[in-house]
Amino acid sequence: MDDIRLWQFGEGLFESVRVMNGAVPFINLHAARLSRSAKILGWAISPFWNKDFWEKQIQRFCEENHWDNARIKLIVFRQGSGTYMPQSSFFNWLITGSELSSAHFELNETGLRTIEYSQLPKPADYLSLLKTTSALRYVQAAHFAFQNQADEVLITNQFERFCEASSSNLFIVQGSSIITPALSEYCLDGVMRKAIIGLANEHGIECIETSLFRNDIVYADEVFLTNAIKGIQWVSSFEDTTFELGHITKKIFRLLSKQKQLE
Repeated sequence: MDDIRLWQFGEGLFESVRVMNGAVPFINLHAARLSRSAKILGWAISPFWNKDFWEKQIQRFCEENHWDNARIKLIVFRQGSGTYMPQSSFFNWLITGSELSSAHFELNETGLRTIEYSQLPKPADYLSLLKTTSALRYVQAAHFAFQNQADEVLITNQFERFCEASSSNLFIVQGSSIITPALSEYCLDGVMRKAIIGLANEHGIECIETSLFRNDIVYADEVFLTNAIKGIQWVSSFEDTTFELGHITKKIFRLLSKQKQLE
C-alpha cells in the first residue's frame, strides 16, 4: 500500500482548498505552503508539484465530479513502509472533497460563541506551524467545544498565550488596528491568515503580529477567525465577554470578497 505511512504514522501534509465557480482561489499560497512545509520536514517532493500542477489536478477532480464549487482536501504523503525511520524517499498525493452550494465566501449572520481550550497547549516547535495529517490536537479541541455548547475554542500555546482556534487563525480588532498572533507564537501558518494580512497592508489598515493574552481578547472591540474554506467568521462571544460585528471586520470581508484571486 502506497499510503501505509500516512495511516500508520500520520506522515502527511494537507491543504484545505476552496473551489469557486471552477476557479481555485489562493492556489499560489497553498502550493507555496506545501513546498515550504516539505522543505522544513526535509522531504524531497517533486519540483513539478507547483501552483499550475495542483490547480490542474484540483480542477480535473472537480470536473470529473461535476462540481463548480467544492471543498477540497489535498494530501501529500510519503510512500513505502518502515517503522519510524522511513524506507522510501518517494512521495505521492491524493485529493478528496465535497460539493459546496455557494460560489462565494459568506459572512456568518450569527456570531460564533468561543471558549478557551488549554488542555492540550500547542508546543513551541516547528511542527506547530505546519498543516499535518497528525491532527488529534484539533480533533480534541473541536470535541471540547461540542461538549461545552460552544461553536469554537481558542487554543493556547505552552506560554499560556492564545494562538489560534481549532480550525482557524485568530484575529482581534483594537481601535482601527487588526492584531493576530505572530508565527513565533506557534500558530498555524494559515493561507487565509497570510491573505488577510496582505489585504490589510495593501489598504492601509494596520495589522500587528504579536502575542495575545486573555485580556487582549476580553478587551477587544472585534474578534474574527479565518480559514481558506469559510474566509472570515466573526465571533460574538468569548466565554462571558460579548462582541459586535464591527466595521473593521466588515471592511476586511468586503475586501476579501473583491479580491482578484476570487474571480
